[in-house]
Parts: sequence; C-alpha cells; structure tokens
Amino acid sequence: MVETYSKEVVKEFALQRLRLTPSTLGKNKNDVPSVVRAIGGLQDGGHKIELFNRFENFKPEWFDYWYENYALIDGHVLRGALRIVNVDEYPYFFMATRSVARRRAAYQKCPLSFK
Repeated sequence: MVETYSKEVVKEFALQRLRLTPSTLGKNKNDVPSVVRAIGGLQDGGHKIELFNRFENFKPEWFDYWYENYALIDGHVLRGALRIVNVDEYPYFFMATRSVARRRAAYQKCPLSFK
C-alpha cells in the first residue's frame, strides 16, 4: 500500500529537518555542530546568516569557537565553492563530492568532433 502525505505535513517535516521551526531552533553555542550536521553543512560566505536563521539568539562568536577548535572544516564542492561541514563527516563529504565530480566529467565530455 502506498502512503500519502499532505502538502502541509511534508512542508512541516522539511522545515523541522532544516531546523527552521521554533521547536527545532538551536539554543546556545553547544548546538552549532548539531545544527550544521542536520542541515548538511553551510555555504562558506553566508554561513553566519544561515546559522542566524536557525538559532533563537545566534552570536557569531559561537561559530568562530567551533571553527577555531577544529570541529568544523571547509570542504571543496563542485564549481570551486566551499562548504563548511563537521570534521567527523568530512571523509564522507569528500567521497560523495568526488563521486559526483567523476560522474559529471563522464557525462560532460567534449564530443570528438569539437576537439
């Protein structure tokens, strides 16, 4: 039997998963790594804005604390962007992005007629 869900239930699930509902917002400095893990990393450059939206009263020094103490690390993604992820997740992040990069290279090879 196929399960069906209403649009509202799916929307609520997605918002909770992204830590954007009042009950899932981070509360203090100790929540920074779990929020980063839950949302799959932060885009470098806008990372403090992303965290500001996912905490009740975010302070930028909370992120700085975890970054300076090597709990969070920059990882390259496709197209040269940087993604900030938890250190313990970096090996999996690296393998996943390399796998995608290899598949993209195979799909986007230049046809021989253009060489």
